[in-house]
Amino acid sequence: MHAQHLRAMCRVTRTHTWTHHISTQELGQRMGLQSVDMYIARRQARWLGHVSRMPFDRLPRRMLSLWVPHRRPIGAPIMTYGRSVLKALDKFSLDVERWPELAADRGAWRAMLKTGIAPPAFRPAPSPPPPEPIARTKPTRRAAAATNARIDGARAADAALLVRIMR
Repeated sequence: MHAQHLRAMCRVTRTHTWTHHISTQELGQRMGLQSVDMYIARRQARWLGHVSRMPFDRLPRRMLSLWVPHRRPIGAPIMTYGRSVLKALDKFSLDVERWPELAADRGAWRAMLKTGIAPPAFRPAPSPPPPEPIARTKPTRRAAAATNARIDGARAADAALLVRIMR
């Protein structure tokens, strides 16, 4: 529906988009609009901030912190409300552990929703780079020979030092 309305606003038909390879993202950029996922995430995050600022005696606030200790039944939908909230937080690059601190400050929360990017203090820590593949870390024969020669030279120097000390 979002794509249909974008085409209508740009006065572009579906056939025209197929013929000229025009994507929905391109039409959205032309109109200055974001993706529909961003609008949904913004709405979810706005409601989430509102609920997190509620006193704990309110039912929506208690439901936000609720934990059910049972497994999900077979055939239950995989996408839960909690997972959709995590997806919305991920859209704004928010740290899952620290978002309530930012939500407590209503002005900062609204500014984050407006810009679409979390402040640097509330972003998750960058993940460490993946380890180098074994093929790149394995020393070559030439490097191993040079290393062994240095080790042997150091042993000889240590032995000569010990001989001097013993005399």
